[in-house]
Amino acid sequence: MSARDDMPILPSEALSAEPAPTRVLRLEGFEPAVPVDPASRDAYERRFVTLFDEGGAVRRGGLGEVRRVTNIWGEAFALKTLAAPPSPSTSQDDASRKRREAAFRREYRLQARVSGLKGFPRVYGIGRVEGTPALLMEWVEGITLSKAARMLAVDDDGRVSPLNVARIGRDLFELLARLDVVESGIVHGDISCGNVMVRTDRLPLAEQADEGVFDLCLIDFGSARFIEGRTDAEGECAPTGSATVEYAAPEVVDPNGASRKAAPSPASDVFAAAGVLFRLATGSFPFRVDAAMERAEVARVKTRQAPAPLRTAHASDDIAAALLHEPEVAVAVKLAQDETKVQGLEAARLALVQVDALLDPILLACLSPDPALRPRAVEARDALGAFAFHYADNVRRSLRGEPLTPCVPGSLADGYGAALRERSRVVRAAGKALCAFLAVVVAATAGLLVASVPAAYDCAAASLTHGPVAGCATAAALLLPFAVGLLVRWRDDGSAASLARGGAGLLAGFLLSVACFMMLEPRGSDILALVGTALAATSAAGLCWLLSDFAAPRLRRSRSQGRMAALPAGSPRVAGTSPRELEGRIDR
Repeated sequence: MSARDDMPILPSEALSAEPAPTRVLRLEGFEPAVPVDPASRDAYERRFVTLFDEGGAVRRGGLGEVRRVTNIWGEAFALKTLAAPPSPSTSQDDASRKRREAAFRREYRLQARVSGLKGFPRVYGIGRVEGTPALLMEWVEGITLSKAARMLAVDDDGRVSPLNVARIGRDLFELLARLDVVESGIVHGDISCGNVMVRTDRLPLAEQADEGVFDLCLIDFGSARFIEGRTDAEGECAPTGSATVEYAAPEVVDPNGASRKAAPSPASDVFAAAGVLFRLATGSFPFRVDAAMERAEVARVKTRQAPAPLRTAHASDDIAAALLHEPEVAVAVKLAQDETKVQGLEAARLALVQVDALLDPILLACLSPDPALRPRAVEARDALGAFAFHYADNVRRSLRGEPLTPCVPGSLADGYGAALRERSRVVRAAGKALCAFLAVVVAATAGLLVASVPAAYDCAAASLTHGPVAGCATAAALLLPFAVGLLVRWRDDGSAASLARGGAGLLAGFLLSVACFMMLEPRGSDILALVGTALAATSAAGLCWLLSDFAAPRLRRSRSQGRMAALPAGSPRVAGTSPRELEGRIDR
């Protein structure tokens, strides 16, 4: 199924003006989406090839039109047919038709990848209806998130309770996480309130809100693509569907822009999903853009301007009216006030404003103009899940003046940190092994080259030895800075002091080696040059070893902070922001 949405939060599904009479459709050239036993192929096709269109609502998406059809057994399906190209020119129609048909088949392949996964419509096959390409899939009984938002709104501005916003976001990011792990990985490319449906065939929307779990379904893969560098065997043609600019990431809106270096990726879907949640929480978009603007201008706005402040329904003066539509939040506030003895609507409002503020850094991190700084879908999912899980407890903590429970679960932070540490450990081990290998190879090679050279080893003008240079002794002397640096450092704790000790030891070993070789008087001026070059190389290898031990943990922390520190770690009050100051910041 496919749907689009527009401002304000209302489904903009284009409905047919008048119901048409029932007509019989023939799905010709049907290709099943899954392998079918040849013996049962005919029976399988009979289920889908003859369909009845009862003239119901027609939903229009980027590439096609979706209508509800039934078969002879009364089973309901969604039939998506390729819409006619907009160009009136015959020559342009032919070229456009071929491109659109290729994109339609690509959409079919993409959607077939996730067919059967929870949260995605099941795809049955593709064929033609009256010569037009047609995709047959599951009919999703439900409503778009645009309509659900209007039904869940707690005030006249169409704002949804932050608790429900977090739960919807948690379930939406779960779907995005599944797209990332399917074969080849998929970028949806057009996450919007119109392309997220809430199934209502199992539970009505109100009961889902009461349960705190939303049965979401992601539709319309007209703008989807395989993750760059992970395409399937058939390759990937460029999608022709246009993303909804109010939600889309800047790299999706203007992929060829001079200021954009990143290609659409799973991080692009994270950006758009955050825009959806911002829309639900505030009733407006995070950036002042619209479809009439040039795409380059839209990308510049989203890249250079900060998102609008997150002003939830709890920031309004009429908190009582909002709580009337939030029974779960109202109960949490009542219990917290009874426990803390802090009464009054104003106190409740300030407490809720402070708790809701934990949602803001999550969305801000997801709306970063730099895709590399956005959290992954699973990270955003867990942060929003923690926000919802600790919501009632944080209301109590806020009323008591205590720090709020962080929105980043310990398991998330620990798991991400452990992964980074393991990756860093492997890289460090490989780098140090390479340094040691190069040092030994250089020293051994130099030792072999000078082993047969006649020389004298003089000390204080007294000749101590004569004869060929000892290759083993030369190699050992060349490795002296490397060995002394590691021994003097004693152990690696990643500190600057450890680096300083190792550096001092390496320098002492270098000077000692130089002193030893200065007393060597070989026959031939090139020998000392060779030894000097080899000594510099082995010392450099030792220095690289020390620097890797010092820099690796800092690089790991920097990367971790870039991905995790943007997510809220606790109460704004801990950072010296009072609820009233926070409210004023939101108002501005």
